Amino acid sequence: MTQRVLIAGAGLLGLGVARQLAASGCHVSLFDPRAPGVETSLVSAGMLAPHAELRHDEEDLLALGRASQALWPRWVEALVSESGVAIDVRMPGTLVVAYDGDEYAAARHHLDTLERQGLQVDHLDASDLRDLEPDLSPHLVGGGLIHGDGQVDNRALLDALRLRAEALGVTILSGIGLQSVEAVQGRVAGATDTAGDTHPCDAVVIAAGSWSRSIRLPDLPPLPVRPVRGQLLAFASVDRLGRRLRLERAVHAPSVYMALKADGTLLAGATMEERGHEREVNTGALFEHLREARRLLPQLDELPLRDIRIGFRPTSRDNRPLLGETEIAGLFCLTGHARNGVQQAPASIEIVAAAVLGQSLPAYAEPFSPKRFTTRAAR
Repeated sequence: MTQRVLIAGAGLLGLGVARQLAASGCHVSLFDPRAPGVETSLVSAGMLAPHAELRHDEEDLLALGRASQALWPRWVEALVSESGVAIDVRMPGTLVVAYDGDEYAAARHHLDTLERQGLQVDHLDASDLRDLEPDLSPHLVGGGLIHGDGQVDNRALLDALRLRAEALGVTILSGIGLQSVEAVQGRVAGATDTAGDTHPCDAVVIAAGSWSRSIRLPDLPPLPVRPVRGQLLAFASVDRLGRRLRLERAVHAPSVYMALKADGTLLAGATMEERGHEREVNTGALFEHLREARRLLPQLDELPLRDIRIGFRPTSRDNRPLLGETEIAGLFCLTGHARNGVQQAPASIEIVAAAVLGQSLPAYAEPFSPKRFTTRAAR
């Protein structure tokens, strides 16, 4: 029997799982209070760097990140073929850099940890950094190159996913969100949208990002996902004298990361602010962020500022995503990815699509079951 699936949220994850489920024969409807891909997925920097900020207690996230990183090349190749949209994806590695001895020691320790996990890294001194990226600050003392990391044009990616979903017959309802989910005898029966209309279904996927908590669930507490706001700066990479900034790789400094996109936009990301869904620019956080960006790339003083982008990272209580079925049969989560929603998208989408279709899940999916929050024992 063909499944009727409702998806709350038409960002990267919602569109991605809609594409996969529709290709498997499901009737899929996407609901979004605004429009497809206009929130956090759009303003992301598109970083594919699961290793640069990894902490010692995040081995489960490393497994998810590495699985997702392995999927990216064929995922993009398939999307380009299906949609006809060119998607820039590059994997030249990520630089981590340090300004002083303490930061350099921390960077070396981090790189050593990654090496023990089987990753290829290069330890670099100040001269090595300047050889690789001449426009970086001359005050850097060293760092390292993490091979296999990269970046993707997330805006082109969103266009490709939307076009492919539409071609597969996915119904996309813009300006309408899901308000509540209904269940009968412990199984999803339907959902009500923000216009008050009820939609019978066999499954619901919550992929509403930092708004996931607002959807009422049957006999369950609200999902523990909050917004962590980020302000990202977008610069032109050519100054008024025609000098072009060079930056082949994404660079992670202790307080900022920077990446040059294929269209010539230089991105400096991103603040971490506990300010809910506030959309106004916060001057204090922006000043500190800009100071760190200028410290890393001195040429920034001469580059035009194009845009200040604000997004809301969906962050769970334990800083890990919620992937899979809840204790309500037919109710699934695809949210809570914090800073890593783009990078973890292919693996996360495969996990949730498999769960909806009743297929077996990979072992690395187990730590991210939403039942760790939605079971009665966890309340």
